[in-house]
Formats: sequence, C-alpha cells, structure tokens
Amino acid sequence: MAMTLDGKVMRPDGTWRGLTGSEDRRRMDVLRIANDVLIVGKNSIINDDPDVIPKHASGRPPLPVMICRTLPPVDRKIFRQTIRRPLVFLTKRLSEKVSADLDALGAAADLVFLDDSEMLPESILERLGAMGHNTALLEGGPRLNYSFFQADLVDSLFLTVVPHIIGQRDLPAIVDGIGAMDSFDLKKWRLDTLDFVGSEIYLKYERNRGNHISI
Repeated sequence: MAMTLDGKVMRPDGTWRGLTGSEDRRRMDVLRIANDVLIVGKNSIINDDPDVIPKHASGRPPLPVMICRTLPPVDRKIFRQTIRRPLVFLTKRLSEKVSADLDALGAAADLVFLDDSEMLPESILERLGAMGHNTALLEGGPRLNYSFFQADLVDSLFLTVVPHIIGQRDLPAIVDGIGAMDSFDLKKWRLDTLDFVGSEIYLKYERNRGNHISI
C-alpha cells in the first residue's frame, strides 16, 4: 500500500493515480513477480484500473484474483490483458439469475461460486493453497485489507509514504473497517527494512510470529 503524509490512501475522487512515482511502481512489479497470486479489490479495479500484470515479467506471471459479492465491470485492464486469465470468487447468489453481465465475466475470467459463509479470507487462501499456490500479494483496497488483517493472515506489510497532504477527514487509511483490531500492549509488527528514493519512503514491516505460515 501507499499513503500520503497524513495517512490517506486515495484522492477525494476515489482514485490514487499520480501520487506515486516510477520507483514505487517498479518496486510494486518486483513484489508482484515474486508471488504466485495477486489479490485485488473490486473498488481499486473500478477506480484506478491498474495494470496488475507486470509487462516485463519473465516466466509464469502471477494469477490475478478478485473476491466479489457483486459483479465487477469487465471493461477493466485486469480482464482485457491476455497474459494470465483472472480468477474471480463470487457469492453463489449471483449464479442464480441469468445475466448478460455474468456471461461476459465468465468469458473473461475463471469463476468460482461460494456460499456466503465461504467468502472469507481464510477460505479463499485455503482454496488457493489447494490449487498449488504458496504465496499471495494482497493489493487492497482498505476494506479488503481489513478483512485479511482482522483474520491475522498478513505476514508482511510493504508501505510507501508519498510527499502529499490531502487532509479530507473521511478518506480511508491503508486498513479501513468497523472496530479496532489491535491490542496496543502487544508489539505485533517490527520494522524490517527502510529505504527512500527522492521524496518517497519505502517501509517493510514483518509480523511477529512463532512460526511463519504460508497459504
């Protein structure tokens, strides 16, 4: 994730475009290439329409994955790129109605329909693990991040701080949900690396665990 100096992760119009530089984008592609799976949020795809597949990746590129309770638009880059067909987890309720939008999505991505009780981060990671995937990069947005952090499924946090101040009070932080999840007397995160290029700061935090657990 990337955030401004005052902790915002989007512009007032809901987009992020232009707030990070070329070095941040390069580092993002390095992270993507290093993982088996990219889990992206529907709102991020709608608002920013990012190129989730690195253009110059050698070998097999990561699998783009979305978790959706409503149908995402199929005109976004994640569905138009032909390097790796996306995988979309959907609630079974969406399969109960004949829909041209659902047909279009099925033509552009592989669909997995789950009960509402299965539309949870733990269940999704278990299914991805059963498919042979060992590592996942969670790209957000903030609500999707909240569900994974709340379930204590995040091992590393890569955070870019950019030299902007927005100030609008109702814009989200990197994790955005209902209710606090941390116990402040426990040191759950430790700083692993710190670097900077120009005016951007790159931080990596690691989760303090007895044992590392992959998906």
